[in-house]
Amino acid sequence: MRLVLVLVLLVLWPHLVFAWPAVILNVYDGDTITVAPLGDEANPLFVRLYGIDAPDLKQQGGDAARAALLEQLPEKAQVEIIPMGLDGYGRVIGLCGRNGKIVNAFMLEQGHAWVFEKQCLAMVCRTWKGLEKKAKEAKRGLWQRKDPTAPWLWGNGIVPLKPTPSQGSKPLPPGTQMLPPLDALPVPAPDPNAWFQMDPP
Repeated sequence: MRLVLVLVLLVLWPHLVFAWPAVILNVYDGDTITVAPLGDEANPLFVRLYGIDAPDLKQQGGDAARAALLEQLPEKAQVEIIPMGLDGYGRVIGLCGRNGKIVNAFMLEQGHAWVFEKQCLAMVCRTWKGLEKKAKEAKRGLWQRKDPTAPWLWGNGIVPLKPTPSQGSKPLPPGTQMLPPLDALPVPAPDPNAWFQMDPP
């Protein structure tokens, strides 16, 4: 019977949004957590917070983002997860609610994450862009720095190119390598045997 229910949910997944209770086991960084669904610690799940992207732990601002999320989601905290899909690593992508607040939005409001526009397609993402803008104007979190590098650029070793006054609009020298479009960047293949690790990829 349980297998039948799982199969039905998988078929309906794109059309079905439901919340399930969970307990926080670990906060990995500013946008990835490990939870015990229904409080079952024997079956931990990684959850990637939907629609946002926080600095990598090795990136400037990464530790502050993790600390901010940890303050909201201490170990053993009870939360609700609203799944929105799965990522390439098999992690649940979802909204995380606690005490009547969506934690994803809190991270934007406090300036510890960007709206991940490539992924954030729900109606609420329009509101979230406003939260990001207000945090930037107020110079909260990562916006205390003049030009913080977005994780999707930093993580691929790409530094955004900026023209200097001396370059102006002159043509680039022959052989100059241009930045590839984000869609063309290599995506690591998921490892189906890594689901049990407590630290996500």
